[in-house]
Order: sequence, then C-alpha cells, then structure tokens
Amino acid sequence: MWDTRCFTDAVVYADGRSFGVHRAVLASSSPVLAAMFGMEDMQEGAQRQVVINNAPASATEALLRYMYNFHLPDDCDYATLLPLADQYQVLGLVDVCCGALFDAVSEATIVATLRALRPHRQHCAVSLTWEALLQR
Repeated sequence: MWDTRCFTDAVVYADGRSFGVHRAVLASSSPVLAAMFGMEDMQEGAQRQVVINNAPASATEALLRYMYNFHLPDDCDYATLLPLADQYQVLGLVDVCCGALFDAVSEATIVATLRALRPHRQHCAVSLTWEALLQR
C-alpha cells in the first residue's frame, strides 16, 4: 500500500513535502492520529491533513513507511525519528529506535545518543535503553 498509495484520503505535510496517506492505516498505528482524524472539529479531521513542523521530511516519511509496512529505510536517522514515534505514540517504533540507537552507540556518538533519548525517558523502552547505556 505504501508504494502505490491508491485512493488516499488524507495528506501529511512536512518540510515542504506532501505524502498522500490512508487515515485508516495511520489511525491503526497511532492513537494520536486516530483522535486527530476522528474529530471533525479539529483541523486535521475537517481538512484531512496533518502538518508536521518539528521534523524533517525524511523522518516523517520513515514514520509513515513504518506505519504502512513496519520497515524503515537503511539510512534512517533513529535519533530524529524517535521524537515523532513518541509524539504520535507509535509504540513499536519507539522500541525499534531505542534498539537501533543502542546497537549503534560508540564513544563518538554516546553524547548525541543520550541527548536524543533524554526528552523521552518517561517511555519505558527509552528509560531501559538510557540505563543500559549508562552501565556500558
């Protein structure tokens, strides 16, 4: 469905790009998007569009791709994707991001990794990853 995206019924905008999407697919992956699309008195529900201002188009596309087929691009920036996964409560994706960040950490990347994780430490997977990194 992601590759063809026939009969889309909503649009997600990010960083100058637009992505035709199916509300049912996004709503099944994200309770936040389900609520936004389900309320006609909200802009997203009435206009059937979501504007993501806090992430680059590449991270937004990775988020959407994951919602459709549970795959991410090989060049995915997990530190940039994590805030979106948390914001839209795509819980499986938070776990994927944490695992990838943990696996890729090195002396050169530890500070950036901890900075990416810190704002999301209330999430169980992030907290566990944080603690595991500190014990390394």
